[in-house]
Amino acid sequence: MPKRKTSRSRTPRTVAREHAGARLPVLESSREGERETYLWPDTHLREVPHLGRVRYRRALPELPPHRHENAYEICLLRQGNLTWEIDGRPVLLGPGEVLVLAPAAEHGGARAMMERCRMDFLQIHAAPTDTRLARLVSALAAAASRPRAAGAGVGEAFDRVLEEARRRDRWVRAGMQAAVAGLLVAVVRAHEAGVAGGAAFSEPVARVARHFEQSPADWPTVQELARVARLGATQLQERFRRETGLSLNAYALERRLARAKVLLGLGRSNAAVTEALGFSSSQYFSTVFKRHVGVTPGAFARTS
Repeated sequence: MPKRKTSRSRTPRTVAREHAGARLPVLESSREGERETYLWPDTHLREVPHLGRVRYRRALPELPPHRHENAYEICLLRQGNLTWEIDGRPVLLGPGEVLVLAPAAEHGGARAMMERCRMDFLQIHAAPTDTRLARLVSALAAAASRPRAAGAGVGEAFDRVLEEARRRDRWVRAGMQAAVAGLLVAVVRAHEAGVAGGAAFSEPVARVARHFEQSPADWPTVQELARVARLGATQLQERFRRETGLSLNAYALERRLARAKVLLGLGRSNAAVTEALGFSSSQYFSTVFKRHVGVTPGAFARTS
């Protein structure tokens, strides 16, 4: 992740508390969002130079093209959509998907934009000295630059990594080694499940996700989705949030915005996209699109 650029109009302020031993504030908040980031040695592992969790409340031009010469970067998008450019190739990362960026791959946001989102990330050296980590890192090469559905495993693994990063006790290095190894295993499994056509989500959640993809103009009620999933409404909502990190409504909106980008890139008009995705009006669609993507649908279409 690039270091955040700030200006006089929006200087982040340190909130909550600083962790003992940290040389830089790791908790920041501003009108635009929050971040919790750690740099070595506060990552507790030399093999992990940078890790963290960020949330952007609105789209900002803060993701210019950059490289990590000797490290892989793992990104889990918990909420939102990100249009990346990787070595000049557009790649769309959707909510609940994980992306592995290879060492030396030039990557950044389309138009340098960090869109409205919540994301976890971790960088790990391409040739770690820890033999257990080295074997797992070598498996990341096959997964590089291919977004995969993360399921619950990758999100839970990132949670454990962040929990260890916050600790300051004599067991923290061993705890971080285990947490990072668990994250790498979860990422590799998610990639292999995608290659094999396996389900990253449980079948009830997968049925609902397929419904959103197959019927983008449909805005079903929770009760209707519960019938699709063959679960009770409350059970579905709890399981869906646990596996995807999003509510049903938030997930549906993110997938519609992802489809909108594709349609706008194909030259569809604002009115046609509004109708195809079931938004109540073109004005409402434009407002939601700009809030999440950072530009109007027309501007996005011109630059696609």
